[in-house]
Amino acid sequence: MAFNTLYLTKAQYIEEKRRVAIEFSNSKAKRAKSFSFFSSFLLGKKVPLKELSKILCNYNPQKFKLKEKPYAFQVIASTFKDLKCLANLCLEAFGQRPFIVEPERQFLIERDWNYFDAFQFFHDKPVKSNAISFPDIKTEFSSDPLPLTFKHLLEHDATQATAFVKAMALSRILKIPIDSLPDNSFLEIETILENMFFKNGFPTEAHEFRIIQSIEKKYPISPGAVEMDFSELWPILITQPFYNLGVDSIDCDCCKPGTVFDRNILPNSSVNGIFLAEAVYFESIVKSYAEQFHTSQPLKENRDKLTREFCLNYTPVGPFRRGQEAELLLCDALQLCTNDKVKIMNESKLHWFCLKKESFISKELRRMNNSIVSLSERLLTIEKEALQEHMLFAQGKLSNDLDFVFNKAFIQALKLSYKGLPLHLTNQRSSFFQRRLAHSVETIQALTLHRFKTLVKENNGKLIRAEQASALVKTDQPMSLAKEFSKREKIPLVIAPAKKTCLGTH
Repeated sequence: MAFNTLYLTKAQYIEEKRRVAIEFSNSKAKRAKSFSFFSSFLLGKKVPLKELSKILCNYNPQKFKLKEKPYAFQVIASTFKDLKCLANLCLEAFGQRPFIVEPERQFLIERDWNYFDAFQFFHDKPVKSNAISFPDIKTEFSSDPLPLTFKHLLEHDATQATAFVKAMALSRILKIPIDSLPDNSFLEIETILENMFFKNGFPTEAHEFRIIQSIEKKYPISPGAVEMDFSELWPILITQPFYNLGVDSIDCDCCKPGTVFDRNILPNSSVNGIFLAEAVYFESIVKSYAEQFHTSQPLKENRDKLTREFCLNYTPVGPFRRGQEAELLLCDALQLCTNDKVKIMNESKLHWFCLKKESFISKELRRMNNSIVSLSERLLTIEKEALQEHMLFAQGKLSNDLDFVFNKAFIQALKLSYKGLPLHLTNQRSSFFQRRLAHSVETIQALTLHRFKTLVKENNGKLIRAEQASALVKTDQPMSLAKEFSKREKIPLVIAPAKKTCLGTH
């Protein structure tokens, strides 16, 4: 980086001046610049505009502005203190507490700036560089420049050095100071969604949740089995040009399908079907649907008995008699139609995705993926060049290339968020959980794994179990299966063996 490069190291909201002060610095210089800024929150349109305006005017009409956005009302306040008071009024009047992003992060979101971004000044204006470089700055905990401090740390405590560079990468991704980072992956992705929703003008309510300690699942050891990792596939499938899922694209007004075979139909649609055979049981493609049916319908003992006798992963749906009509998931109904067990009568409740406008979740995921791909290609080129020039000493040289180290940590952190985001949308503890979107994501995942299971059987393999992120299979040719599945489904080749088992835990 050029000697006149400065890094964004600090952001501070100054309430009395209604400004945000940004500190740009490197190891030799600091430069502060303040910007006029008024913070805001978004409120859903369940509340009528006139009623909302009337309630807020009880505070002080001179201290806020109310704007109507496509998907929300935006309340802009004179100060952050005023904003919190206005949010409390909304809670008292409508039972909705708008989620409030801290003013410094709001400012960074609006500017598309991040901590540790590199800048150069032209005519007193900061211009951001797109390159990601290790920040040549001084910190409060050391008198030496950060690159020198980090190299010393790397020599004496590689684990701590790795944790520190990961924290810097996360700070950049989340737009949060390094000393205020969330302490778990759930909150990390929650923060990314906060940024996404705020940036794109979509409201969310403040939500009290508690982090539940995940219980490690234990499974019988399965010698010779291979765990196939599907986690990179889900963010691809829920984006264009595949399913284009999002709160702003599901069941749009412009693209309602005419039949259950239209391209934009979602598999979690419901249809009415009539059964053509006697005493029909079937394994639903979607586990949650089967569980709901089992708990709410009679003849549980029959289903439990079948589950034990045939060693099923979960209870079947049924029994249904010949001529009985029932509401079924579309993906199940189509499967039963191929076996001449059901005839679809008409739709019950269709769900679809928009063909005309890309959802903002799709846009953001594709942007994340583009960053991962371009940075990964760049690092791969650097690794190849280092190997050609330094041969056996290449790794040692790269470990001392701090730009390389920082970019690698950034890619790893971004990948984890990218892969975790679709699963997070199905988590009921999230502030961003919406049942319709979550059910669409879960059903697409289940249908994809069901198709993979069919391919495994065709190739004389066995699918031992399938979960949201992975499938455990017995096969001699895992990569051949992945390639064939990719070709059949017309999807990128991103499914790959995670590790060989004996898997005792997962």
